[in-house]
Amino acid sequence: MAWTKAKTAVVAGAVLILAAGTTTVIVKNSGHHSPVKLQTGPATEESFQRETIVRMNQSKQWALASIMFADDHRNQLPQNFEQMKTYVRSLSSSNWEIVSGGNLNSFTNPSRNDRIILLREKVSRQSPDGKFVKAYAFVDGHAELISSPDEDFGALEKQRGFLIQPAKN
Repeated sequence: MAWTKAKTAVVAGAVLILAAGTTTVIVKNSGHHSPVKLQTGPATEESFQRETIVRMNQSKQWALASIMFADDHRNQLPQNFEQMKTYVRSLSSSNWEIVSGGNLNSFTNPSRNDRIILLREKVSRQSPDGKFVKAYAFVDGHAELISSPDEDFGALEKQRGFLIQPAKN
């Protein structure tokens, strides 16, 4: 039990450091650029990079909030974003969906937690090269930006071996 809490604390600390670093970059560069506006159509390279930083930062913060929630609630992952508002008050959940749930200790294959999708963006956006991208956060706390040529993210998730663990009632 103590080892699980220690691992959770280490993962939460690492995610927090990554989120703080990303936030620092955003804040440092915010004086040089206009405010970041999320968009869904084709983007310029500069606006795409800024928006990517914002979305990756959001995914890491939501992942950290999920892990912190689970730590405070007998390892139960949150069922909705409202439950995580205590941990991240200023984030919008409108473009995010929780896809895995239940008890962190009951995941069927803990060694594959880096492949279990915790949450992902609902709507993809188009990059300057014409591909479509979505941000993903995984149960181990890391985040990835996934690119698809045709918006078929379901097939891409299957090809990459990503897993979803629905909550067990």
